[in-house]
Amino acid sequence: VDAPTAYTPLRGSYLGSLRLYGGGAAGAGAHVRAGMAFFDRFFLGVGLTTNNLIGEGRIDSDNPGVGAKLRFLDEKRLRPSLAVGWESRGYGFKDMSGHYPRADRGVYLAASKKLLDILLVHAGVSAAALDKMEGVEDALFHLGTTLTLFKALEIRGEWDDFSDRGGGRFNVEIRFTIE
Repeated sequence: VDAPTAYTPLRGSYLGSLRLYGGGAAGAGAHVRAGMAFFDRFFLGVGLTTNNLIGEGRIDSDNPGVGAKLRFLDEKRLRPSLAVGWESRGYGFKDMSGHYPRADRGVYLAASKKLLDILLVHAGVSAAALDKMEGVEDALFHLGTTLTLFKALEIRGEWDDFSDRGGGRFNVEIRFTIE
């Protein structure tokens, strides 16, 4: 579950994630993302995918990618938070045609709102290739929710990368936070 939200970490916070994948022609590998919040409203991160990290064959890394997010409007009683961001790194390893199995998000706009003390909702739109967009049908949309059961336990869900052409992915995760 990684659809963007309008929330940014507090200044000085660090975030990191590790996604492992296995098998296939590319071998087993890992996608690593890390970043830091330089201000309460601004986050900057990097990502890298490495194939054959586990198993046989030559270890091969793809070019690193960059991500940034700026929250430009704070949440109020009747208004959601709004943020604009950019992610240049997709998931997986580029194929022969130069595409990621899960495309980079590109430029995105995200809105987030706390409905209850334990429930957050998110929505947004993204465009990976602005120069190739011919209209709204080329935009990808996402919806998400976070249910906080305890301070360290959340259930998250998303419907990601859907458009008026259909498709998309539905993902659910249980997230444990260690402080």
